Amino acid sequence: HSPMAAEVLGRARGLLGTPYRFGGADPATGFDCSGLVFFVFGESGLRLPRSAESQQAAVARIEREALAPGDLVFFRLPE
Repeated sequence: HSPMAAEVLGRARGLLGTPYRFGGADPATGFDCSGLVFFVFGESGLRLPRSAESQQAAVARIEREALAPGDLVFFRLPE
């Protein structure tokens, strides 16, 4: 995978064990899922929106077969 993907993944792995906190986006106080993504991508110089909904809207859709390390995966909740 790309050096940027390796950097993002390394940063995320380094935060394993950080507590969950709803609305959290800081390693000192905890993360929620989109807060972790926002933080690790931002630390690598990639600016993403803060919320999962906004992150999904900001990225290009790719086919499952084309997924690579560092790609974001969003799940659609049943209506």
